[in-house]
Amino acid sequence: RRTAEPFTIIILTILGLAIAGRKTRGGIGLQLAVGIGLGAIYIFISKFSATFANANDTPAIVGVWIPNLILLIIGVFLQRKASNDARLFENDVYNRFFEKVKNIFIKLFSKKQSIAIES
Repeated sequence: RRTAEPFTIIILTILGLAIAGRKTRGGIGLQLAVGIGLGAIYIFISKFSATFANANDTPAIVGVWIPNLILLIIGVFLQRKASNDARLFENDVYNRFFEKVKNIFIKLFSKKQSIAIES
């Protein structure tokens, strides 16, 4: 755990830079909420993996480093999006994504129901 904690600070700094580096029209409220949410997610994952490591379900080194690896992946993703000037915190981007996902599920389940009715 002594070796993982310094890397946690670096990873959380990368996350903070990626989130705070974007200027949006909505102000800092959403960015603040995302930052607090990611901090809470880190604490949750950290406690969860420490519990498994203490119960000998996973090796101790894996239990200590899993939260860092997960947040590192999220941090690198957010940093790349921020450096590409992507529209990270705009609602219409996510609305279009979820609309596409919804349409895929509608097509998928409508085909299965029509096959079940024909049988």
